[in-house]
Amino acid sequence: MMSLKVNIFIDLLICFMNNLKNIQTILPALLVLNSNERANQQKYLW
Repeated sequence: MMSLKVNIFIDLLICFMNNLKNIQTILPALLVLNSNERANQQKYLW
């Protein structure tokens, strides 16, 4: 039973690492979009 738990843990870890890679590619894009939104709002405010 212990080996099964270890395998599941390793699978989760690999999945988590893959998600981290995706997040690293997605986050900068979101930040850029967010800053563009802010710039547009600033235009309207001034």
